[in-house]
Amino acid sequence: MDALRYHYTNSFKYRKSLQNIFSDVLGLHFIDYLSIADLTATTVTIYSSEPALEANLVESGLIKHDRIYTNKHPDNLLLIWDNYYHEKTDEIRQIKTLSNKFQFGFSIFHTDNQLYSFATKNNMENAVQYYSDRLDDLYVIGKHCYKQLKDRKILEQPETAKILSFKHKEQKQYV
Repeated sequence: MDALRYHYTNSFKYRKSLQNIFSDVLGLHFIDYLSIADLTATTVTIYSSEPALEANLVESGLIKHDRIYTNKHPDNLLLIWDNYYHEKTDEIRQIKTLSNKFQFGFSIFHTDNQLYSFATKNNMENAVQYYSDRLDDLYVIGKHCYKQLKDRKILEQPETAKILSFKHKEQKQYV
């Protein structure tokens, strides 16, 4: 595979629709950010409560160094973001957490090749334990939002995504 395509939802045109879906769950369990990524061998499509986060990752080319966006994770396990930044750690952390004032970010992989990502601004003492104890609830939240995206026919509409393609570890090319 020489190119992986990343899609992120149009942050202006569909912001209201996405906000309506994600607003139902933001605030639960101190969650301040939620995104859902559809992962395939060649494409990552991201629907986000903060689309600028993904847009910055994609446009900077850093998303190809963020190994959280892969379908090679165990199902229903807490994946702590900081453990997946093998290269360009400081730059990715700046975009994903520091610039958004997030204290803790993590994802949960689902066997249907969906990645539910969450972040909180709450500075809790033991975030890993707190969110591990609520993994089933978070999984249900992710499934609920994915179903809403599907029911409202937002998934896979060509006009909802800006499409970028990257050669692995090379300059990005617009498609």
